[in-house]
Amino acid sequence: VPADQKVSTMVLMGAADGQLAVAGGKDGWFTNEWADSLNYTNVTRDTDTSHTPVTFEQVLTWDPQVLLVTGKGMSNMTANTVLTNSVEGVDLSTLSSVKSGRVYSTGLGMWNWFTPNPDAPLAAYWVGSSLYPDKFTDIDLPALTKDYYKQMYAFDLTDDQVTTIINPDA
Repeated sequence: VPADQKVSTMVLMGAADGQLAVAGGKDGWFTNEWADSLNYTNVTRDTDTSHTPVTFEQVLTWDPQVLLVTGKGMSNMTANTVLTNSVEGVDLSTLSSVKSGRVYSTGLGMWNWFTPNPDAPLAAYWVGSSLYPDKFTDIDLPALTKDYYKQMYAFDLTDDQVTTIINPDA
């Protein structure tokens, strides 16, 4: 992806008492490595810690094109709670990502698909297809997920289980 076409993205880790936490980029956290290898711009690149507290004003300044919500398993939010403006104490409705509907809950298979986890090969496809759907038209993520679980865990997923893993908000 050419630099001028990279999607600006922020990983939203949670919200409590009107305070947001994002996945920081420094201090050995893997957020920047994901951004670099998956060709997106991490708007939190220069923040320090894994769960960096930020103000809403800072998030407005970043105004990412896409929000990845760490969702079930790691936070008290999902894409659905952000899109329906039902995150207690926070109104994210003015963000470009929310207005365009480009808010996604990370998958939840063996563990949350944002963090390093056993499903990391699938997570890379999920992030890529979420950020750049036109570049991943040849990827059948449900079929890939079924095949991966069969090969790695000797487990046959149902269609409903695949849907729940890939899109926990469904």
